Amino acid sequence: MGNFDNLLSEGRIGTLTLKNRMIATAAVTDMAGEDGLPTEQFVRFHEEKACGGWGLVITENYAIVPEGKTHVRLPALWDDSQVAPHAEFVRRIHEAGGTIGAQLFHPGRVANPAFAGERLMGPSPLRDPTAQSTPREMSRGDIRFVVDAFASAARRAKEAGFDLVEIHGAHGYLINEFLSPACNKRCDEYGGTLENRARFALEVIGAIRDAVGPDFPISFRFNACDHVPGSNGAYETRALARMIGSSGIDLLNISQGVPASRGVITPPAAIPPAFYAASACKLKEAVDVPIAVVGRISDPAIAEELLASEATDFVGMGRSSLADPQFPLKVAQGRPEDIIPCIACLRGCAGESRRGHAVHCALNPRTGREAEYAECFDLGAGELPEAKSVMVVGGGIAGMEVALVAAARGHDVDLYEAGDKLGGQWRLAAVPPGKQLLASFASWQVRQIVKAGVRVHLNEKVTADAVVAAAPDVVVVATGSAPSIPPIPGLAESPFAVGSWDVLAGAAAVRGKVAVLGGGQVGVETAEFLAEQGAWVTIIEAASAIASDAEPIPRSWLLAHLDELGVSVRTDTKVVEVSGSGVYAEHGGVTSKLTGFDTLVTAFGSRSEASLVEEIPAAGFGGRVLAAGDALGVADAFEDLLSAYEAACTI
Repeated sequence: MGNFDNLLSEGRIGTLTLKNRMIATAAVTDMAGEDGLPTEQFVRFHEEKACGGWGLVITENYAIVPEGKTHVRLPALWDDSQVAPHAEFVRRIHEAGGTIGAQLFHPGRVANPAFAGERLMGPSPLRDPTAQSTPREMSRGDIRFVVDAFASAARRAKEAGFDLVEIHGAHGYLINEFLSPACNKRCDEYGGTLENRARFALEVIGAIRDAVGPDFPISFRFNACDHVPGSNGAYETRALARMIGSSGIDLLNISQGVPASRGVITPPAAIPPAFYAASACKLKEAVDVPIAVVGRISDPAIAEELLASEATDFVGMGRSSLADPQFPLKVAQGRPEDIIPCIACLRGCAGESRRGHAVHCALNPRTGREAEYAECFDLGAGELPEAKSVMVVGGGIAGMEVALVAAARGHDVDLYEAGDKLGGQWRLAAVPPGKQLLASFASWQVRQIVKAGVRVHLNEKVTADAVVAAAPDVVVVATGSAPSIPPIPGLAESPFAVGSWDVLAGAAAVRGKVAVLGGGQVGVETAEFLAEQGAWVTIIEAASAIASDAEPIPRSWLLAHLDELGVSVRTDTKVVEVSGSGVYAEHGGVTSKLTGFDTLVTAFGSRSEASLVEEIPAAGFGGRVLAAGDALGVADAFEDLLSAYEAACTI
């Protein structure tokens, strides 16, 4: 166990004293009402973090004008009528022991056109590469209007009792657009020189300071780098940081990236932890106010090192606060090994937001559902259910999740695994390059299984008769899935064909020239793994794109790495027959033979292993039978863990 004295030390942001140096940074939750008011889901989400001991929790983007929204369900402070409901929200956060800041923003040219309409505007009439609409150039009157709107929203935040306001000047939103020469082409006093491009930001800061008074803390979220051609270089960024840092703010909260470089705003697992902290920390030399840094900082030891080396004053953790809202509490209690580790998968956070849903976490089904499943998830809040004997069949992540939640609810749990290790397919998923973080979650589950007192039975394949003999009150089938092998002529008989699962498990030696048959995420990651080991790899996929089942940000890094490794890709190509080490493939209505391969790796997806669900009742078992994970149907980790959690909560 490490020493976390710096992480747990008090810190000051202006007149505000924080109990530690850990900040839960802002992320869009899609939990507020369409009217901008806090819902019970919104409140409970933030209460969870307040109870978890964060030094400061910063909310997502608060809209300052009705047309300035990127999502339907953003919180807002554009009208005085919104103050009282937010005052109640803040009261509950304070009552839970939290300190809360409101992040204020205007999205500028990346506003949702459904809200912005004719008021879609930016510093110049240049469309963002990720957007569909071109903004109109803001007039001086528009600029004055937005500056006043920022100030009024800040006044309302203070009246509502917020402890701090943060001005969002990063991520390609309006203030960042003015700062960047890539999208600010103005020739008046708001464009051209550094001083001119900084003018709008400085006017917003000055107006907010006038509105909230000299002692109210103000944070400014600032990009260390936009990561797009034509934007500010390192020295321009330092100069801008110096101007903003001396303008009356109390914290420079440093991030990076814009919509066109979204992968650096929320770095995937392929990026080393705290990779962008170095460039952010250099700005500390340019300012006289404290700084905070972000960017895949999920390990308390790394956070402590950033503080101990005086690289930063505060550490911001967004996704880690979703994976485990109790992160700081567990550090303070000397239990860092109990922190649910963020694996930077982006499935439950960015992925759910992309799907138009509220933010969640793939590894923590409670996140975002604190209110919806209060009785199920608030373990110990009321009477626990009558203790039952629970038999969980399958030791993958879904089976372990069922066992953990059932044990936490007071049940007597036995977990059976046919293999010699827990983890199931998850252990294979952690093998490809950039996926090693997945192992941290499986190892976390195994530790928690031991702590929970779950009895683990390895190398025991459970049959329906064995369940009848054991006679548990409840049996949960979490037997996962198996590789799907389509009826392609010659495939089953080919001595050159091996499964992707066997490759990742180290059970099949693969060398030379390899054809990976199937270009879903598993196939593509297997190809990446083999290419890194020196194989010459060709991916053959019937669809028009590969890895289409992966999240967009990790997928972009994955495809870029395949290109670096020289992996060949054939899309719209269907394998119709296997002949020795070659394949007949159809492309554009023409079938040709592809030869010269030493190995054929099959990656055609998975099929559910759920036969026990029907076999157990048929064998005469009179207890309750549930299914979880892939036994319910092949799904991803987000859906598997949610089904496991919910199944356990019904016991």
